[in-house]
Amino acid sequence: MDETKLAKFEKIADQQISSGQTAYADLSKWILASLLALNGGALLVFVQVTNTYPKLGASYSPMLFLMGALFAIASGLFAQKRNLTVSLVFLKFLMADTDDKRAAELDEGMKAEKFFERGALASVLMSVVALAAGAFFLWMRAASLLAPATP
Repeated sequence: MDETKLAKFEKIADQQISSGQTAYADLSKWILASLLALNGGALLVFVQVTNTYPKLGASYSPMLFLMGALFAIASGLFAQKRNLTVSLVFLKFLMADTDDKRAAELDEGMKAEKFFERGALASVLMSVVALAAGAFFLWMRAASLLAPATP
């Protein structure tokens, strides 16, 4: 690859990577903040309601809400690691001497990026599942504790 083509490619690739990373980071922030707020809020409400209804403590809900919050944090870490991996791959690609080394660096980097991207998505999914399961178990336990309505 001659120098003019490489310089042109470098400029285009840099713009594409920075815009993609910015969009990914903006989307990730809102999703993760929402999941963390929902799971954390549910755990806080559960602790406050347990003072009034101590039998609710036997539910799996607090553990599931805590796991949901931890999965939301893990998703953020995976997303951050993905962004660092993309930047590192780009730098290694530009520093490589030959086209064969560039292809090898790009292939290796794409595998690492896919791993972290899938980890982030799986963590988001697990956080949502933990929130839904925690709410379901809390609802089932609360329904059994409430006295049936008398006509």
